[in-house]
Amino acid sequence: MNLGSPSVTVALITYNHEKYISEALESILDQSLRNLEVIVVDDGSTDKTPEMVGKFHDERLVYVRQENEGPSAARNTALRMARSSLIAQMSGDDVAEPDRLARQVDALRGRKDCVVFSDVSIIDDDGCPLSGYDPFPTGVANRSRPEILRYLFKDGNCFAAPTALAAREVFESVGGYNPVLLQIQDWDMWTRLLLNGVVPVTVPAPLLRYRIRASHGNLSAPSDQTRARAFFETRRMLRAYCRIQSVAELRTIFPEVSDLGYPLEDRFASFYLALLAIQNRGRNRGTQYFGGDLLLDLMADTGFRMILGQQLGFRLPDLFRILGTMDPWNSAELEAMRRSKSWRLTRPLRVLYALGSRLLLSKQ
Repeated sequence: MNLGSPSVTVALITYNHEKYISEALESILDQSLRNLEVIVVDDGSTDKTPEMVGKFHDERLVYVRQENEGPSAARNTALRMARSSLIAQMSGDDVAEPDRLARQVDALRGRKDCVVFSDVSIIDDDGCPLSGYDPFPTGVANRSRPEILRYLFKDGNCFAAPTALAAREVFESVGGYNPVLLQIQDWDMWTRLLLNGVVPVTVPAPLLRYRIRASHGNLSAPSDQTRARAFFETRRMLRAYCRIQSVAELRTIFPEVSDLGYPLEDRFASFYLALLAIQNRGRNRGTQYFGGDLLLDLMADTGFRMILGQQLGFRLPDLFRILGTMDPWNSAELEAMRRSKSWRLTRPLRVLYALGSRLLLSKQ
């Protein structure tokens, strides 16, 4: 084995994974593809993760510790340090199957502008199979590039980040990972790669055991904090679609653009994108917010607003009408919640809480 020229660099990022990091590292170091290096980037762990990594004595392993800056900064550190032209992503709480890298490298062979993923199996905290929950939709990953771009826009992420493998230049072609994104940094990366012409390929086999941790231990687990960050990050991330400046490209991703009722001209591509976003009824609620923001930005440009009015008949009253029909609070879901049995049963508790809050305020 030529250690000076590893065939694959595994970029393994970790943060407070003392319980899992040994199994994750063993699963990479025991790969059937032996000519590799593993760059472990510890994103400022406060537990015993450094001690657990220190128990490994393998010349293929490089350990670097940095201040806590989030997964994007950690992945960018690994990209800078990598000696191989191929980069495989990995996380410190997941487990790779023995032939993961060999099968993904084989799938990538002869395909330059490509990123390879794989299916995953879901495990719990203790490594046992977890049924009834799969965060990644089936039947999406091997659709065409335009179809997946449409899914990423309307519904959200569909790839498991720790399964990604691509040429280093593919990741670098879009400037690496965005360090200001915490919740959706992987979804953002796939979107920018695909918009840049990169073709996604998924090996239809569970080559990684993806861990769903108890007590919402995963970064993407639902909480008030993760939802708040995702709200802002999604609206920022979707701006990448504004690079689409031709109706032809827009139509390949969103065939329904022809149903908007406007003459289609390249100079109005961003306007059509805003309307498509506002009309979105997919799982990604952030798409509608992005559409409203974009439409407001476009109409704030006096020159563009005048052209829209003259050429397409779209004027300020139309803007006000459209924004007034949006439902950022999802009123249907709120109404269903109010009608639910649990909401009715807990009403006395809410009344008591409100009365108590008023009493406290009156004493201040």
